[in-house]
Amino acid sequence: MMKKFASIVATTAFLAVPAAFAQDVFTAADVDGSGDLSAAEVAAIAPDMTPEAMAQYDTDGSGTLSREEFEASPLMPK
Repeated sequence: MMKKFASIVATTAFLAVPAAFAQDVFTAADVDGSGDLSAAEVAAIAPDMTPEAMAQYDTDGSGTLSREEFEASPLMPK
């Protein structure tokens, strides 16, 4: 229960970041510097995102989220 609570708090804190910092959030999440977010990198910032949800936002079917896909997803800080 505590792990789920911590996950919710972390996700809520992440989503509270102003949109002006979205580029920095994407860059920070892209730990391997590939220019796309892998499923593991997405899981680090959104642990509750399911593979099905990831696939929904991965509009080009690459298995990763590009910056554009990230910005169109609910992961994008508003």
